This record gives sequence, C-alpha cells and structure tokens, in this order.
Amino acid sequence: MNTRSWVWGLVIPVMLIAGSCGSWKLLLARDEAGYRRELALAREEGLPSSVEEFNAMMPSIPESEDAAPIYRKAADEFHRLVKDEFGEGRQVQELGQRLNSEPLAADLNEAKSHLRKFAETISLIDQATSRPHCQYQVRSDTGYAWIETSPEPWGQIELRAQVAAAEGRTADALADVSRLSVIDRH
Repeated sequence: MNTRSWVWGLVIPVMLIAGSCGSWKLLLARDEAGYRRELALAREEGLPSSVEEFNAMMPSIPESEDAAPIYRKAADEFHRLVKDEFGEGRQVQELGQRLNSEPLAADLNEAKSHLRKFAETISLIDQATSRPHCQYQVRSDTGYAWIETSPEPWGQIELRAQVAAAEGRTADALADVSRLSVIDRH
C-alpha cells in the first residue's frame, strides 16, 4: 500500500467527521437563535415563557375554594397506607366486580373493612369534592402540573358507591357517583 493512499484513507474520514461536527454546531446555533426569537415574540404577545410566568398568569383562587391541596393530602394519606398501589387497585377492582354481580356477605364485609382502612383518605376526597375549583400549580422542577396518575385513591369512592348500591342505599350510591364526576371535572 502506498503512503499516499494511506494518508487519504485517514484524511477523508477525519474531514467528514469535522465537517459533520461543524454543520451540527451551526444548526444548534441557528436553532438557539430561533428559539430566542420565538421566546421574545411570545413575551411581546403577553404569553408566558416560563413556569413562573405561567403560574403568575393563572387566576387566583381562594384557598377555601381550591380542592388541589386536599387531593394532595388524600393521595399522600393513601400512599402512606399502601406500598403496592397497583396491587391495591386490582384488589379494589376485583372486590367491586364481585359486589356488582352477586354480592355475598363476605364481600360486603371485606369492602367495609377496606373502606374503614381508608376512612381518612375518603374523608379528604369528600372535602375536596365539595370545593368548586381545583388548580394544580405547575412546578418548575418538573415542568408538569401535579396530578395523581394512579386512580387508586379515587377508587375508594367508587367502592363506597358499590357498597351503598349493594345494600340498597341508592341515594348514597348516586352521591358517590356524583363525587366521581366532580373529581373528573376537577
């Protein structure tokens, strides 16, 4: 192999890599400049361009009308009692399915025991659903609004409705169905 072809064999890949890196750097610089222009335009139009600006533009809701802090407490209380939330959710669903078909006395007793275990969580959810508004603040450390992603804390209300229906307490069951609707709206 002659020296000339060996040198070109090294030079061409190095030039391709250097050219690619240079192009990439130019693209990043152009994207950064474009991002800054878009951010400036958004600010000129009065749109929020940071989490802090977004939270500041949200209408102020009196604490006595905001359900979000109570939902947080309910979720914290639920998670204090439950280590395996998905297992707990499956258990509640299976129990609810049994209550929807032919509820046995043992199923009702198990459901009532479960509801007693989560009495504080249920009480907090009842308080939260009595409030007209729910405003979760966007946190700057995550960029996302806080929201409980697992339905298990709210599943306690569904289970309570199923127990009430199984016992023939239609008004109580409908009140809990209404609470679930409020949770969905919040």
